Amino acid sequence: MIDKYQGYILKKNNRFNLCGLFFVLLFVEYFLPAIISFGTNAIVLSCFILKYKFRGLVPFGGIKYLYFILFFGLVIGIHELSSVITSFSVSSFFFYSVPNDVVGTVVLNAYKGKRYQINLTDHAFWLGARCIDTCIEFRDYGASVSNHYRKINKIVKIPFYPIIDYNKEFEGYPFNSENKKIVFSGGALYKTFGGGNYYYKIVDYILGHHRDVVFWYAGNGDRRKMDRIIAKYPQRVYVTGERNDLFQVLCHCYFYLSTYPICGGLMFQYAAAAGKVPVTLKFDSISDGFLINQERLGIEYCSFKEVIKEIDRLIENEEYALHRGNAVRNSIICEEDFNSEISKLFSDSSFSYDINYSRIDTSSFRKTYKDRNNARVINELLVKKDGFVVFKYCPVRYFCGCISKMLKRIIRKIKR
Repeated sequence: MIDKYQGYILKKNNRFNLCGLFFVLLFVEYFLPAIISFGTNAIVLSCFILKYKFRGLVPFGGIKYLYFILFFGLVIGIHELSSVITSFSVSSFFFYSVPNDVVGTVVLNAYKGKRYQINLTDHAFWLGARCIDTCIEFRDYGASVSNHYRKINKIVKIPFYPIIDYNKEFEGYPFNSENKKIVFSGGALYKTFGGGNYYYKIVDYILGHHRDVVFWYAGNGDRRKMDRIIAKYPQRVYVTGERNDLFQVLCHCYFYLSTYPICGGLMFQYAAAAGKVPVTLKFDSISDGFLINQERLGIEYCSFKEVIKEIDRLIENEEYALHRGNAVRNSIICEEDFNSEISKLFSDSSFSYDINYSRIDTSSFRKTYKDRNNARVINELLVKKDGFVVFKYCPVRYFCGCISKMLKRIIRKIKR
């Protein structure tokens, strides 16, 4: 019910109160247990979800209270969240939200107290860089970007870890796996677009040179490029939605192929926990620092030739794949270490993980988005339900976007 929305945590003296919409389950699973372990008296959650028919304090599991807020506009949302902060006289504000959260950013800017930004998307632009006192980063890459581009000086690094239900059973393959070697990959499909199309070149190479391999991708998004691979290799490529048994899926594959040019940090960690190598074609610095001492693990490769050479060894030599997988198992922190680092935010203790700042060149990374989002795509993005403001300032683009979307619907209906 609450795994798709952004969130804010509020601390009242020695008690914590949580406000906001959760954007991802990470917030609930990571920071909430850490905070509750400090002797939480009350947690307040305000959810801006119109499907809820109530508003007020309700019990929720081990948390004493959830506070639900419903609003029908940004201004109302700002007033609602500000009212909650005032009512509970909070002393700390933890901001963990989507990059374009106007409500949270405005309230955070006006709030007087300790303000913490938990950086959800360290590779993206987000609002509120001038509204925080401390930025919590998960890796050196994010810390360097925030320091250099966002001009944030007070930064702490707390690595994250994969939350795993080891008792969960494997839900099975979506295909006949008998006498097959499974190569697994996953995440939002947009992460595979751009970058010279090398992700699909790697998949094509694997399937073309190893006839006993089945490629399994778990994720959602634009499937057009993946559908071409499916058509070229029928019965050998399968695309499914996200799996709740991700750890178990990884345990049942030969290795994990990272998406390219954008790779997923949490997928890195799940693969490492399962003892599977996250084979990664390196794109600038975007894949740096997802694992502890990652630079020593030898999982990133700088060229297509290097990465396919490693893939060949992993597929053809099962003993080698097992050895390489065991080497990455201890490259993630545990829950206890994470909770300990969170507690240091409220004491004078020094943090265990130093930040190694470096100058991050984001030009190539930004170019992948520019190449992918042409004028037609941008025009379509501008067409929204509440598009009056967009139409007022960009009438031509808005009109072109409407025409483009309409043509898409017509073409889809014709194909059906």
